Amino acid sequence: MRNKVEKHSLRLNIVGRTFPVLVDEDEAVAVQQAAKMINDKVSRFRLEYGMRDEVDIVLMCCLDIALEFMKNKKQSAPLDTQLLIEKLSRLEKQLDITQYVE
Repeated sequence: MRNKVEKHSLRLNIVGRTFPVLVDEDEAVAVQQAAKMINDKVSRFRLEYGMRDEVDIVLMCCLDIALEFMKNKKQSAPLDTQLLIEKLSRLEKQLDITQYVE
C-alpha cells in the first residue's frame, strides 16, 4: 500500500505573473523558494545590466540557472562503488574483531 502524498495548492508570482500550481506538500517550500530565486535574479539582471525587455531578462535568468545547475552537477562526484564496498568490508572486519575482544 502506497502512502498518499498530500497535494498543496500555491499561487506563485513570477516576474509579475501569477501561476496556480499544485505540488506535493513536501515540495511546497522548495517551489516557493525557486520562484523567489527567479524573481531575485530578474531584479538583479534589471539593475546590473539595465535590461528592460522581459523576455531577454527571463532568458538570461534561465541561462544563469542552467549554468549553476551544470556547475553543481560537475562538482557532485559520483560515488566510487568499489571504494565504498572496500571501506564497508574493512568496517565489517573491525566489528567482527571487536566482538571477540570483549
